[in-house]
Amino acid sequence: MRAFFAFLTAPVPAAILLPLILHVRTPLGSQAAVFAATYAILLGLQVILGIPLRVTLARGERATLLAHALIGSAMYGLPSIGIAIWIAIRLGRYYDVTPQVFIAPAGYLIAGGVTGGIYWLLAGVGTPAQRQRQRIAALDSDFG
Repeated sequence: MRAFFAFLTAPVPAAILLPLILHVRTPLGSQAAVFAATYAILLGLQVILGIPLRVTLARGERATLLAHALIGSAMYGLPSIGIAIWIAIRLGRYYDVTPQVFIAPAGYLIAGGVTGGIYWLLAGVGTPAQRQRQRIAALDSDFG
């Protein structure tokens, strides 16, 4: 339950700050709609990329803050870098490609790292207290 709560709340700071940092215009009507759309996209990225990366890369003793920050950066950064390259190739020959195309992936990389760190903190994955609880549970099952 704790991991599910962390899964839902970890992208909230990124969903609030990314539209503000990137100066997103509000075609959806309001900043609340932009937040909801950004939050839905970030949750989708967590499901599609975050869960498989977490399962394969951060098991057991490898579940550190750094591992989760890197997973978060990869989870948000790789799609945004791909989109930025596509935009630069497609629109670069017709328009001047603005620095925003290159700033956005950096923002997503940072937001992903923060999201991974918040998930690690909220879920208690790999913290000394979590490992202690696992050891005690293992001892209880062995001797209980």
